Amino acid sequence: MSINYTCHAWLPDGKFVICTDLGQIMLVESSGEYKQLEIKDPSSKVKAFPISSVCSYYHGGQAGSDGKGSARQGFIVAGESGQMRVFYKVDN
Repeated sequence: MSINYTCHAWLPDGKFVICTDLGQIMLVESSGEYKQLEIKDPSSKVKAFPISSVCSYYHGGQAGSDGKGSARQGFIVAGESGQMRVFYKVDN
């Protein structure tokens, strides 16, 4: 795990996301528990995806005929060569 933190953001649901120069993402729950993700591009010879920016987002969505909306919340990370990755919450 890299300790070279490059960016961070609060998410709409109260979680906190921290990113590193090696493409590692730490998603911290409000309880202090965390999950670690790592971005790797299998088609690239370079193993790391250095993250330089993170932005949270929330889209409330439109209510459908069943009365339920299609809300999306998550975050977007950006790195070298203009590459971006989008992560969003999925309710099962």
